Amino acid sequence: MKFRKDFVTNSSSSSFVCDICGNVESGWDMSLQEAEMVECVNGHTICQDEMLSAPREVMLRLIQEEMQQSWSRFNGMTDTELNEKTDEELEEMMLERDDGYYSIPEECCPICQFIEYSNKDLAKYLEREYKVSRDEVFDKVKQLNKRRKKLYDSEYVTEVCSRFHLNPAEIVASLKDRFGTYRRFYDYIHKG
Repeated sequence: MKFRKDFVTNSSSSSFVCDICGNVESGWDMSLQEAEMVECVNGHTICQDEMLSAPREVMLRLIQEEMQQSWSRFNGMTDTELNEKTDEELEEMMLERDDGYYSIPEECCPICQFIEYSNKDLAKYLEREYKVSRDEVFDKVKQLNKRRKKLYDSEYVTEVCSRFHLNPAEIVASLKDRFGTYRRFYDYIHKG
C-alpha cells in the first residue's frame, strides 16, 4: 500500500483561451479576472483588452439592476452619484458586479457584434451553408499526420474557405446584415 507523504490540496488548475486571438492563460484556481479575460452572456471568452466599450445606458442598467439586490456592493449609491461617474468608472463597476467578468453584455463582445469571429461558430456556419462534412476534411488532415485524433475548427474553416475561395472576414461582415443579432445567428447554426 502506498501512502502520500507530501502536501495535498483541493486546488484545481484553470485554463482560459481567448476565442479571438487564441491567447491561453492558466494557473491554479485562476479566475477570468486574474487571466485578464472576460466572458460574454453568449459564452465567448475574450481578452479584456479586446472588449468593446458598452453604451453608457447599458452599463447604467446593469449596475442599477445589481444595486436593487440587498447584497450589492453598490448599495447606498444614489442614481445621481451613479450618473456622475465617468464611462471608465462605470465600466469598472460593470465588471465588479457579482458575475461581471462572466457576463459582459453582448454589446461589449466583438464576436457578438460580428467584428471578430470564433472558429467554432464559423465552422458550424460553413458546415451548414456549404455541406462539407467534417469527416472529409479530417481525412485530408490525417493524410498529413496519421496520428491525429481530432479535427480543429480552425482547420475546417481554412479548408472550406480555401475550397470555395472564401474570406472569413468577409463572411463575418455579411452575417450582421443577414442575421441582425448574434442570437439569431446562434439559433441558425445550432437549431436551423
